[in-house]
Amino acid sequence: MTGVKPIPPTRPIEQAAEQVWDVVIVGAGPSGALAARELARYGVSVLLVDKAAFPRWKVCGSCVNAAALATLEAVGLGELPNQLGAQPLHELQLAAGRRRASLPLPGGVAVSRERFDAALIEHAIQAGADFLPHTHARLDRSGIPTRRLTLRQREQEVTVEARVVLAADGLGGRLVQHEKGFELSVNSMARFGASTIVDTAPSTYDRETIVMACGNGGYVGLVRLEDGRLNIAAAFDPSFVRQTGGPGEAATTVLAHTGLPPVRGLSKSSWGGTPALTCRLSRLVTDRLFVIGDAAGYIEPFTGEGIAWALTTGVSVVPFALKAVQQWIPSLTDQWTEHYHHLLGSRQSACRQVTWLLRHPTLTRATVGVLSLVPQLTAPLVHSINTA
Repeated sequence: MTGVKPIPPTRPIEQAAEQVWDVVIVGAGPSGALAARELARYGVSVLLVDKAAFPRWKVCGSCVNAAALATLEAVGLGELPNQLGAQPLHELQLAAGRRRASLPLPGGVAVSRERFDAALIEHAIQAGADFLPHTHARLDRSGIPTRRLTLRQREQEVTVEARVVLAADGLGGRLVQHEKGFELSVNSMARFGASTIVDTAPSTYDRETIVMACGNGGYVGLVRLEDGRLNIAAAFDPSFVRQTGGPGEAATTVLAHTGLPPVRGLSKSSWGGTPALTCRLSRLVTDRLFVIGDAAGYIEPFTGEGIAWALTTGVSVVPFALKAVQQWIPSLTDQWTEHYHHLLGSRQSACRQVTWLLRHPTLTRATVGVLSLVPQLTAPLVHSINTA
């Protein structure tokens, strides 16, 4: 994306092996980057690594909801969205069949992930964290009293030691795949995510509105970014994508069934995909290792919940990580698990309810019809997802 400068490594990879780090964070998305910033502000040594180079495009709806904005405000980054030119969002338009409902949103903005993620990494670096992009990480056996990781950049490998490791490597992350007791369970009805960005689209898709089209095989969300491009993010049944011929054709079909204006070139656009969206990790913590963000599990998002969950866990893990840096205490295992579920339990439960509804097209259309007449009925649900 133009206007976003590449973020270089803060040091050569071989230098990373020359010290014992207080915290190594694998994954520089919102959860990992914000955790790196907050930990560095406490004066601990932090190494943030990611297999990607930044800025990078990411499959995402690009919505930062009210809960996410509140988290940014709480850590002194409340002005960041405005500095990035984020587009305010005030309305959610639902379309199912030929029925429509317009619902007010309690705050929120749209901003490209290229800009947002890169800005969070820059703030982490400014706070004192080190950053290694284009770096693959693998957990090795524990040292005493550290965790060991192998870091690889192209053909170069080094071993680093950390008193604490944060796994923030996202949906389908593989850092903990060989750790004992960590098993990823995927909902048998889970849809997968798909996303693209187009430069031009009908003016019907307003800058201040999230449009969500619900069809038999999935749903499609459309939102204008800060630069006027249209971000399109969807959740589809795999069988529906196979039947229609691809994610672009699937999105075109859903839009057509709802009567929304077509977006030209979707079938030829470059689409990115995700693993199954509804999954759960059996554990969230083990000896000197915490799992945060999407890596901990996921539920189909709708209006920016995923980013909000990521930011929340990135900030909330900080006091637990600081304690573990000083001394690993086995009780931290139960403490972080209980705290995580307390933080996100009600929000994710609300998303499960919406997910269930969207699996039943007839009921979805009827619900949208009712909401078009009595939109205030959604206030409790919208509040629990967006602002809790």
